[in-house]
Amino acid sequence: MDAPDRRLKTAAELYANGRFADAGALAGALWQEGDRSPELAILSGELALLRNRLGEAETALRVALQALEGHPRLLALLAETLRRGDRLAEAAEIYRGLGRTGMANKIGALATCGAYRLAGKQSEVRWLDGAGPPAVSARVNGREANLILNTGVGETLLDAALARETGVAVQGAERIHFPSGLAGIVEHGILESLRLGGLEVESVPVQLHETRAAFADLLPFPVDGVIGTGLFSRLHSTLDYQTRTLRLDAGRRLHDGEPLYLAGEQYPLVEARLNDRLDTLLFLDTGMSGTAIALPLSSARLAEVDVALDARGTGYGVGSTLDAHPMRCREVRAAGSIQRNIEGMLMATFALERRFGFRIGGLLGDGFVNRGVLELDFVAGLVRLRGVGAPPV
Repeated sequence: MDAPDRRLKTAAELYANGRFADAGALAGALWQEGDRSPELAILSGELALLRNRLGEAETALRVALQALEGHPRLLALLAETLRRGDRLAEAAEIYRGLGRTGMANKIGALATCGAYRLAGKQSEVRWLDGAGPPAVSARVNGREANLILNTGVGETLLDAALARETGVAVQGAERIHFPSGLAGIVEHGILESLRLGGLEVESVPVQLHETRAAFADLLPFPVDGVIGTGLFSRLHSTLDYQTRTLRLDAGRRLHDGEPLYLAGEQYPLVEARLNDRLDTLLFLDTGMSGTAIALPLSSARLAEVDVALDARGTGYGVGSTLDAHPMRCREVRAAGSIQRNIEGMLMATFALERRFGFRIGGLLGDGFVNRGVLELDFVAGLVRLRGVGAPPV
């Protein structure tokens, strides 16, 4: 094996272990040297898409497709790249060829006018009273609605009954996966208007889900939908748990913070160090109420966490519960915050661990962020958690 092959193999191994910065440095050096092998092109495209560098991702993926024409996984990655970049007609054509008719119909219908059109630049909305995940009052096609804020969801979810009542155009259905596993069939739709305080967002792609039933026992008011990373990724988004306020700003960028990655269509990932033993990626799921961190057995062993095997605990997500053994992490470093003696849960299974071709070591829940100020900037690829724990030295 010659030196470039060895470096490519090393880069692929680093990627598989979630060490994206190191993998990217090696892959970038090989690309600069003129390597255009399909293996390097795939790796480079995936790394660029994780960092939301859409131009780089498209270039690399098209190089890979020249050698592997029609490869379904590469086409799906290219479709996601084009969709994030608002090249909706091109993305719709690929999704249709992949058999994702509902998604193709939805973004195809949005192609002429564009998605997430903003009327206004900023908004500040106070949260509704009540324990559990943060929620705000919004207007959905002019109708008042209660919407949860949840980074663990991609496109905005709307309760199916509310969608019918407010005239949401339905574009087809397909099976989707929430982080807890298969969630069944959802319908795709287009919401004409979502108003959050002084900010109106027009032409919002949505998915219809029975949110009122899913959250019936969790909050003291009906949950009409969920705002997730689909909207947050378009704006500088701040979830301020100290003042219980959502702030959205179309013109602001984060200039310092920790890396923030976006996997697949809905999964924000942050780098973490656990107990000064394990460096890993964690899925940032602010909608997972009732726990600060949840780990599969593989991560718990490597991080040497303390587990209470004689007890059980429960966390709550979208349409699911997490039944697990309580555990304690002596130290968690993530999103620019160091927190100690963190209560968490040991999961029997973790569906996301190897879903994307690299290892995700667990999830970071609302218990980690819910006393601080969480800032998300998917354009800059940065996250920052202030006002809780200790800042990194």
